[in-house]
Amino acid sequence: MATTVTRLELTPHVLQVWRRHMGWTQEQACRWYGCSIRAWQYWESGDRRIPFPLVRRIQAGGALKAALKAALREVQRARAAHAAAIRVQREDR
Repeated sequence: MATTVTRLELTPHVLQVWRRHMGWTQEQACRWYGCSIRAWQYWESGDRRIPFPLVRRIQAGGALKAALKAALREVQRARAAHAAAIRVQREDR
């Protein structure tokens, strides 16, 4: 059974993580998709909605699942670092 990816699952952060996972700069991603660099910057910053055809193209490439896992790992690391910083602050009191 194929997983359906919606626009909501491809957040600006996940788009950026996906691009980095591919080893691409914004300019390289633009060439791959055929858009302006400004459009890509808007999508990654969250200033504009990510077009569904882009979501489908990324999904077809098969790298979206890996990017989602990478994004989750980043969030988990950030939460762990934040929790550690709070523990240190509490210990210093």
